[in-house]
Amino acid sequence: MKNRENKSSNDNGSYHELYAAGSSTASAAVIEEPETDLNLFPDLILDDSNGSLTVLIKHDYYSSDTEHGRELLGAFLDVLADEFSKVSRIFLIDSGVKLLDPGNPLHASFCMLEKMEYSIVCCRESIDEFEVEFEKKDNDSLMSMHEIALELMNVPYLYTID
Repeated sequence: MKNRENKSSNDNGSYHELYAAGSSTASAAVIEEPETDLNLFPDLILDDSNGSLTVLIKHDYYSSDTEHGRELLGAFLDVLADEFSKVSRIFLIDSGVKLLDPGNPLHASFCMLEKMEYSIVCCRESIDEFEVEFEKKDNDSLMSMHEIALELMNVPYLYTID
């Protein structure tokens, strides 16, 4: 019995010996494992059922309405186009619809996304508010904010760009 007590609780072999020997102390044996959960970018964990991620773009900049904010969003759009093939839908609301305007500095970067197989959903009220000329492409759709809100409520993995 002394041999069993000196075994480390993290030693799986000792636990196996206790359990296999039918010892009454086996049920009281507790194996404590150090925490190893990592939650880096939890918003980017993908839906196991279809591997898709939905992106909501709320502005035509990232973080601040400055040239620097546009550079940051441009880098993000480039990564979406070049590196991240698990995106299934992109929603554009508020000033995010300005990315559709050819005069917008990020329009070229956004056009790269339109060429992908992503479904792009644009907010009708935002298109009207910012007077953006909307030329519907095959993978684009125009929805009211009410319809968008209903759809977003059912999205399992949503990444929002603020």
